[in-house]
Amino acid sequence: MTNNHVKTSLMGKHKINKVDVEIYFAPEVIEAFVSNDEISVINNLKAGEEYDLYPLETHFKNIFEIVKSRVLELKTYEMFFDNIEYEGHKLIWRSNYDEKSKLMKIGVTYSQMNNPKYEDELAKALQEWWDAEARGEDMDELIRKQFEDGKDHPNKPTLVGFVPAPKGTTH
Repeated sequence: MTNNHVKTSLMGKHKINKVDVEIYFAPEVIEAFVSNDEISVINNLKAGEEYDLYPLETHFKNIFEIVKSRVLELKTYEMFFDNIEYEGHKLIWRSNYDEKSKLMKIGVTYSQMNNPKYEDELAKALQEWWDAEARGEDMDELIRKQFEDGKDHPNKPTLVGFVPAPKGTTH
């Protein structure tokens, strides 16, 4: 980790209807909206210390408003994951809800889809899929091969998870 990387997540407190919300922003999300000088300030914050870091706080409020609109639209406080976009950045949020304490916890992370190499690899994998299908190849075998390749290259996107798993595999 270098000096230009955030070492911690940051949390904001909000409400949706009468539900308390804690929203946590992953380091990569923070890095997308701050300068190197601001990263230094964030890295030197003490646990529980509040900060006044404009315009980062404005970005966080705007992201929260997008998530809040999704919560109200989907009518759920529990979300396995949902993709949103803010100022050209693709973000993923997930949440859980404790009904007893009426507390919703939201985590916002930075999507791999922001990395052009990832998008190129995904496009290549999809093209391989379509070409193999057009040639009449055994699609179960192609999925199995992509799954095996993904084991050796954890950052390489594969179609596993987007299509049914091949017969005889568990993942």
